[in-house]
Amino acid sequence: MKNLNVLIVTTSHDQLGNTGEKTGVWLEELAGPYYQFLDKGASVTIASVKGGAVPLDPKSEQEEWQTEFTKRFSADQEALASIENTKSITQVNPAEFDILFFPGGHGPMWDLGDNNDIATLINQFDKNDKPIGLVCHGVVALKGVKDSDGNAFVKGKKVTSFTNSEENAVGLTEVVPFLLEDALIAEGAVYVKEQDWSDFVIEDGNLVTGQNPQSSVSAAQRTIELVSRIDDSQRLNIATEFFDAYKHQDIEKAVSLASEEGTFRYIPLGENGKGKIKGNEGTTWAGIASALISAFPDLSNDVKNISIDNQGNAVVQVFIRGTQEKEILGIPSKGKYYNVEHLFLLKINNAGFIEEITCYWDNWDWFQQIGYNPS
Repeated sequence: MKNLNVLIVTTSHDQLGNTGEKTGVWLEELAGPYYQFLDKGASVTIASVKGGAVPLDPKSEQEEWQTEFTKRFSADQEALASIENTKSITQVNPAEFDILFFPGGHGPMWDLGDNNDIATLINQFDKNDKPIGLVCHGVVALKGVKDSDGNAFVKGKKVTSFTNSEENAVGLTEVVPFLLEDALIAEGAVYVKEQDWSDFVIEDGNLVTGQNPQSSVSAAQRTIELVSRIDDSQRLNIATEFFDAYKHQDIEKAVSLASEEGTFRYIPLGENGKGKIKGNEGTTWAGIASALISAFPDLSNDVKNISIDNQGNAVVQVFIRGTQEKEILGIPSKGKYYNVEHLFLLKINNAGFIEEITCYWDNWDWFQQIGYNPS
């Protein structure tokens, strides 16, 4: 995964309505995501609505609300310096960043929603299909945002946020300017939630929303997963590289393309999909690759067709050729020259590694059952 540049945008509001109490960013919702990004090697920039010092909700600094991340943040001089004199959101260039993230706290309820500068920022990230993560009251940043057709940005999108019942539980239903759950539903969002205070995150396209402070770390992690996902063209390249290595009997290269736990399933002729690897090769691709090359010193393959199915698997139709000199997969050595049709399904994960290889050996019935029509 490339080195990421992450923009975290916070509230600048520090007054809890007319109560005379202070509010701001909930520390866990800033600290938890901050270290998810930082520990992945990302460069993190914290900006705020107005710039300057970020207000932290005093309650979030109380002992009962401390987590490993809040404690780490409070003792981290570099982290503390990053919230002392932030840039305003109008001073940042969204093109420089890969992820946009909004932590919550009650402060955002007064300055993140219905904010044209925030809306511009969100639309610019969305236009480039970059992940946008928001947690708890930070989801209010979506309020008032319009898409290119003039519709509410959240219309038809699955989102979550701090719920009405959670607001009631903290006794602030009559203090906040509106209830966030109601506001999102009013703009056409498909609102979803779990039990109060549960870790719950929902993803819709490049949009990731978390329900409450308990969801802050998960929400950040999901945005990282989004930006690291590979597309179909990359999957095709990985499968092509794999079979090129296979063809040239380059075990080291083939193994490097599979995950460490990558497994191999072998469905031989006549087994009706129930075939299992026999012998002592084990189930890892490394073991099978070595055994294949040992058993077939003249092993070669010709890829006839390669495509990606709707599950993200590489589907590869291959003619395998070679003279078997040793037993493999329970098939005794007969010195026989094979020239058979194989179908390989390569399950490739979002990090770009092959997780599972399934080989269907010359089994036309099973080609049909898995929805593949070789020609």
